[in-house]
Amino acid sequence: DVISAYFVPGPQGTERLAHVAREGVQVRILTNGLEATDVLPVHAAYGKYRAPLIEAGVQLHELKRNPDTEDDRERMGILGSSGASLHAKVFVVDEIAVFVGSFNFDPRSIWLNCEMGFWIESPALAAGVSQALDRGIGPLSWRVGMAEGELVWTGNDGATHADEPGSTFFNRVAIALLSRLPIEWMM
Repeated sequence: DVISAYFVPGPQGTERLAHVAREGVQVRILTNGLEATDVLPVHAAYGKYRAPLIEAGVQLHELKRNPDTEDDRERMGILGSSGASLHAKVFVVDEIAVFVGSFNFDPRSIWLNCEMGFWIESPALAAGVSQALDRGIGPLSWRVGMAEGELVWTGNDGATHADEPGSTFFNRVAIALLSRLPIEWMM
């Protein structure tokens, strides 16, 4: 399980996560959806990795901007706060260890920032984080999938969207332009 506000796995991270998923390991990722992100260039850099991850069997979820109901807002817990973007950075590994810290799964955290965190070997804590993700991802996020070779976003109610929820024509054009710039290393 990966919970990362800014998720830009790069080619190597994508291949490693895809390999693990193809080996039969459940890989779930929760990151900000377009409607919840506060950094459009990061979202543009992340976008190119969605299809390869999904095709390999990675479960990809994007946080909604505003939870649907008051119960959903209360359930957010470690995932964030109502009306806000995701800020948590948590990784659960092999149901035995948890990393909690300032590290996002992105090049900026790897190469530019001074990041910190705690590696905690605790199956109980790992299970608790995974269970919180189980409870929260349905009503609080969009499940990103593929249909006829195109990305689709599915809500908890089963409704499917062909465009990113909350996007505008301007957002889509800006993301298309930003995704072509050689700036991923800064994201």
